[in-house]
Amino acid sequence: CRDVPYNTLFYGSYESLCTLFMRLTGVQRKEELATGWVFLSGGLGGCIGWSLVLPFDVVKTRVQSGAESRALPLVRRIVATEGVQGLFRGWTAAVVRAFPANACLFLGVEVTTRLLRPATSRRDATAVPPPPPAVPAVPAAGAGAVAALSPREEGRA
Repeated sequence: CRDVPYNTLFYGSYESLCTLFMRLTGVQRKEELATGWVFLSGGLGGCIGWSLVLPFDVVKTRVQSGAESRALPLVRRIVATEGVQGLFRGWTAAVVRAFPANACLFLGVEVTTRLLRPATSRRDATAVPPPPPAVPAVPAAGAGAVAALSPREEGRA
């Protein structure tokens, strides 16, 4: 129930925050963005994602616990008895966990990507990569077909 909306909000927030920090610092590509900004973008992206999907998670958890079998009547009851803040029960714990976990996640992804990228692409992002080495065409029939069509066999046919 929450995974697709969460991931949409999480990744969207992360990319939007990186773009914002790139503009603020005058950086043209995310690879040039300082790791502190990447860390902050990941942490805030996780916090934004959890803040927006937590009401759905609270309802899901209570339905699964047997408090109510249907979601909409449960939402009405929570709001009537606990107020809207009842839909955000556990927010502090979720956000306190989400910030460092997601900050480290994206920092790890971005740093690894930067380290694995060839040095030439780091210097010149517009450089066209060299073409892949030529690979001889192989028929779909497999190795037997390759042997049957090899040049030394053609003379015998």
